[in-house]
Amino acid sequence: MTHKNPIGWFEIFVNDIEKAKEFYGNIFDWQFKLSKALTPEYWMIYTGENSVGGGFMKKANPSQSGQSVLLYIETDDIESVLANVEKHGGKIETKKTLISETSGFFGMFRDIDNNLIGLWSKK
Repeated sequence: MTHKNPIGWFEIFVNDIEKAKEFYGNIFDWQFKLSKALTPEYWMIYTGENSVGGGFMKKANPSQSGQSVLLYIETDDIESVLANVEKHGGKIETKKTLISETSGFFGMFRDIDNNLIGLWSKK
């Protein structure tokens, strides 16, 4: 079997970040820290040692429906994954994009069922 691509990040889209922090903090004891690198307001989620982290994103529209959790799959080569996505009937949503020099890159695609999936790489 070749190299596995673990889930590397997740985002939860919420209406009220403070209520979401309270909810998830009380239930799972997660910790939160405001990101100074990303705008609009973005709260990093720390789920535990040696675990996948994530972030809270405020919904653009409080009545927004549909997908509200987004997974990011870790890969060594976003461009080749996106090319493979297209080859197999998916659609590129966001080409490889720099997050920051320290945070790496991301890309996004829609699968054959129109689910939005993120990709992340360090380089």
